[in-house]
Order: sequence, then C-alpha cells, then structure tokens
Amino acid sequence: TTTWRNIIMSEALAVARPDEWAALIEPTSVSICGSSHVKLFGRASDLGRIADQETRQRMATHLSHCGVRRIFAVNGEEFNAELVLADPSFFPHHDKHAGIDIFYGVHADAVVGLKPGDAFWLRSADCPTVVMEAGDLVLVMHAGRDSLVTRHWLQGKGHLVNRPGVVERATAFIKTPIGEASAWILCGIGRGSFLHPHDHPTYGDSNKALYEHITKRWGHSTFVGTSRGLSLSMPDLIESQLFEFGFAASVVASAWDGVDTATDRRTNNSELTWWSASRGDKDRNHVVVYRPLET
Repeated sequence: TTTWRNIIMSEALAVARPDEWAALIEPTSVSICGSSHVKLFGRASDLGRIADQETRQRMATHLSHCGVRRIFAVNGEEFNAELVLADPSFFPHHDKHAGIDIFYGVHADAVVGLKPGDAFWLRSADCPTVVMEAGDLVLVMHAGRDSLVTRHWLQGKGHLVNRPGVVERATAFIKTPIGEASAWILCGIGRGSFLHPHDHPTYGDSNKALYEHITKRWGHSTFVGTSRGLSLSMPDLIESQLFEFGFAASVVASAWDGVDTATDRRTNNSELTWWSASRGDKDRNHVVVYRPLET
C-alpha cells in the first residue's frame, strides 16, 4: 500500500547524498542484549539485499554513528548450521564505506567472537536470530528451523539426519560455565504462526516425521495447536535446546523478545511490521547485532 511516508522517503532518496542515507534508515526496533546492541529493520526500513552496493552503503553510513568499524554479513539461505569466526579471512567479499569495512558473501548461519566495533548483519524473514554471550565471547546466529533440525527431502518425504544444529554447535565454543551464559531470541515467527499440518498434500509425511523427532527430543511444548492446525513454536524449540545444552532456566525463560514476524502490526489494525515468508513475502527483514567501541 502506498503511503505518504513511502512517497516522501522515495523522493528523499532520489536527492540524498550517500552520507545522508543513514538518517533515512529507521530501525523498527532497538534493544540491548548484554554487551551487544540490536537494531531490527522491518518493512518500513526499505532495505534491499546485502549483495547490493547501495544497501551496504546505507547500512554502513547508519552504523558509522554507532561505534561500528567492521560488519560481518552472513547468508543463511542454505540453513547449513555452519559457524565462522569474526575474521575477514572467512568472507569472500569486502567493501568499505563511511570508514567501515564490510565483509560479506559467506554461506553460514553464525558468527563467533564479535569484538567491540564489530557487527553481525543478516537478512531474514521469520527465522529467529539468537545471541549468546559468555564472558567476553559473543556469538550471533541465524536460527531457522532447518538450521536447528536438519531435514533432507527425498521424494516428498522428510528424512532426518542427526547432524548437530547451529545452537548445539555454538555452545561448543563456550569455555566458561555455560550455566552463567546469557542468550536472547530475536525477531522470529511466533508460537502459533508456523503451521506444519500433517495432512499437507506435499509435506504431510515430512511434517509428521519432524513432529515425531522434535517432540521426542524436546517435548510437546514445541508445537502449538491452533484453529488452523498444528504450529511449530520456534521460540519454544530454541528455548528447549538452550536448556538441553546447559543454559540456566532463568535465562531460557526470558530469552524470547515476543516478536512475531507473521502477525505483528505497528499499531492496532495498522500496517504489518515485518516481512514474513509465511505470507509469501519476497523481501526480508534486516537484523544487526553490534558491540560498540568503548568511548
């Protein structure tokens, strides 16, 4: 839907210099997770693909005012549960703008070891982002369903493989007592919005296999019954995994930020807040987690 705000933003972008783009990016949500700051950019932020130079320039300009000097952007579209270090050698592409080095192009789900001045950047629609902090170690990951529980498709049926998921792999990097670590679940689809019907004409059998595997290991709270059918609760699945791998119950209980990318609206009965793959959206939200330089 065209709004006066969209028209004004489009006209402003047409005449704006690159160093003015920062003021035109409006985060949908801003929060703090331990030593990290989080900026979530939804539908109103009008951001494109990370592969597009204009998008990188706009984001770099925006973050140059936030104490960021390096951006590490991952592509989680393969759901491969791979982790890379916050080290330029892991990233095939490099760009620089507004004094910030931007490293991008790697197919991975997580970045390990953000230092002050570093930022994690991800495009996502419905897949939650998980932040872990243990002492000075900060890990940030794309926690999509198939990054948490591997599923391979053969002849329309899901075959589960016992490869560790991204949350389990991330915990292996934590050397301090994990019961003292913190975790947050950000900007993902909510408890009753990720439908997995057993009678789906294409994915019914694989949905049943997934249900049996997940509930056997992580409990029936990971699925929620709704008027539209059975829904996989991503917050509950991630919380159950965090608890299994040693995070304190008090940390797990307060981890989820309450966002539902499928249903949230900016105000009552107004425009939708986030892009959502569950609605068939092709655009994506942008998630930035950064540790500002100490001043």
